[in-house]
Amino acid sequence: MRNGSDIKTYVIGLNTFTPTSYSQEELLKQFKLVGNKFAEAIAKTSVIDSRCFLGSPSEMLTADLGIKDSYNREATTLMASEALKKASDGRVRLDQLDAVIAVYSSGAMMPGVAEILGEKYKIGNKRSLRFNLVGHGCYGAIPGLQLAQSLIESGKCKTIAVICTEAALTVVNPDNTDPSCVVPKILCGEGAVAVILANEDMTEGKFPRIIDSDSFMAEESLDYVTIRLTPSWFESRLDKNIPIVGHGVVPPLVNDFLRERNLELKDIKHWAFHSGGRRILELYQSAFNISDEQMLPSYEVLRKYGNIQSCSMLFSFHEILQYVTPKKGDLGLAVAIGPGMLAGVYLLEW
Repeated sequence: MRNGSDIKTYVIGLNTFTPTSYSQEELLKQFKLVGNKFAEAIAKTSVIDSRCFLGSPSEMLTADLGIKDSYNREATTLMASEALKKASDGRVRLDQLDAVIAVYSSGAMMPGVAEILGEKYKIGNKRSLRFNLVGHGCYGAIPGLQLAQSLIESGKCKTIAVICTEAALTVVNPDNTDPSCVVPKILCGEGAVAVILANEDMTEGKFPRIIDSDSFMAEESLDYVTIRLTPSWFESRLDKNIPIVGHGVVPPLVNDFLRERNLELKDIKHWAFHSGGRRILELYQSAFNISDEQMLPSYEVLRKYGNIQSCSMLFSFHEILQYVTPKKGDLGLAVAIGPGMLAGVYLLEW
């Protein structure tokens, strides 16, 4: 990502949107998992209190592919537009963005979210660049930010929106009771987050600038996080070995990333993790010797919203700003893992 340019990339807006919140107990009923011992055990130890959905989980559970396709188109774009309005905070003209980057993994559509946001919600102008990043799952915010940073620091764009939006009900298979299909019904929720980036700081240091990123792909793990089409449904699967792979890949990536930049773990004041699950967060806290206070934003995202796929890492970033006021010079690290399995990190500085 380092290109020698004098142009820097600043966050000038960040906010989230979440629809109706359901308790974990209510969702066990809606997903017809009451009495499923595996599901009840996972729910009990998940530390998730609630998750959010725009549609009715019980109704969408048995909806056919046509209905789920329509739901995906409506839900992803509506939630994205609401998050963007909140992120702009009246300071950024959304109809004048130079580029719109939409990140999602909940279903296939054409035209994509970026185009629908332009036509239906007037996000960006007629000449705005538009990108749809699909298939990156929980890792998706990383390539979204990488693309935005490249466009800004090349001088191509001045203001860009990166929106992660996930309609998880689209990829729920009601018929498959395999543990890998049950886990998403216990962990995943819906929502959207928007981050607006620019080539100058317009917020007097409230938000950081994004500095640099790196990623690494684990071997023999392509099937650990998948969404596939069955004869009747799109089906989301999460393998039980995800925490093990994450623990094997993320610490070396983070340590190498920091060492190459003459930094140490103690230099990172703020951590924003993808809220993939309790075990994953516990492994990270242990590996990096992070305090409970530093872990609180990521745990709060997991507690209130569960795993929101590509949105989760930026939700944790947003939570940081709710709990603390970073000081000038503070460094933060955002971390996510996803299909592939890919792990990614992003360095932030206030």
